[in-house]
Amino acid sequence: METITLDQYDECYEKKGIIMSGGLGPCIAVAVFNPKKKTVSMIHHPSMYPDTPLEIFLRTSTGGVRNKTGLEVYVVGCSIDNEYEDDMKANYVRSREYVEVVLPEWFHKNQLNIHWAKPNEGTELLIDTTTSEVIKTVNGISTHLNKASPDKPQYFDSNGYPID
Repeated sequence: METITLDQYDECYEKKGIIMSGGLGPCIAVAVFNPKKKTVSMIHHPSMYPDTPLEIFLRTSTGGVRNKTGLEVYVVGCSIDNEYEDDMKANYVRSREYVEVVLPEWFHKNQLNIHWAKPNEGTELLIDTTTSEVIKTVNGISTHLNKASPDKPQYFDSNGYPID
């Protein structure tokens, strides 16, 4: 089984195996997981706003089809640390806002799983296409992000906590 670890500015499309975002501080990982085909497309970028490749990534990973059913989208990262300068903090806030605006233009709400990091958190996203496990690791502690069932999607607040 292939293991792919993305570095900053990397992306991959429709890969099988273990796909890992690499370490994310203020960077953002966006993954489009197709559980039926058992493939993952993922991007690891330091910030997301209109002149970044997010929309190109989404167009490529979905074949240009919006609201494509059967896909799960995971977003992890973007720790906005307290020691950052104000202009850097504002840039990361804009990145989060941009992602939260663009993704609903491409996917239904029940397909989106957005888990923003808290300040000073180091995060990583791992998707194993063989087992269909989706795992977020925060400062060395791993949590499964998979939905309980396709019939009952799980929603998360902006801090990554489940909403009942």
